[in-house]
Amino acid sequence: TLEMFRIYAANSEEIKAILNHPSMKYIPAQRRDSWNELESILLSEQWDNKARERVFDVMFRMVKGLHEAGARLIVGTDCPIPFEVPGFSLHGELQNFVGAGLTPYAAIKAATRDAAEFVGALDEFGTVAVGRRADLILVEANPLDDVANIAKRVGVMVRGWWFSESELQEKLDLLAEKIAKKDSSDT
Repeated sequence: TLEMFRIYAANSEEIKAILNHPSMKYIPAQRRDSWNELESILLSEQWDNKARERVFDVMFRMVKGLHEAGARLIVGTDCPIPFEVPGFSLHGELQNFVGAGLTPYAAIKAATRDAAEFVGALDEFGTVAVGRRADLILVEANPLDDVANIAKRVGVMVRGWWFSESELQEKLDLLAEKIAKKDSSDT
């Protein structure tokens, strides 16, 4: 779970940027409020940034070494954990795997085929083949050139149903409105 370690290794400016990221509107205020104590610790002077950076570096080297030794890896961010937005955090995790030395292909494979195999569902999803569940993402640019291109969605197919990027954004906007409404009624 490199994304978690990346966050815990972040400096105060990076923590503030994470907390101000547009995806945070999908996290209810009650959950964000539960992060206050950890945020205070991460932003405090007592927290040794150099030690955090060393831990993150060790995690990167460990993932790279495991991959080079042939260990099977899967991508995941263990949501819900502080400062992580489910779904959105996977993009950071893919970039972390590439940052740790995996190719974009190997990182994407760890998030798709290898994850499906790990949960014993490779005959259902994880690869594109006849008879498998039609879960696909169409992107504007090749993710094998830059894994960040996965975030440049044109649309997704979920179990054979197509959702354009505009439809996905509408659903996300409705979710944000629902969360904001609930947050305002809780105060």
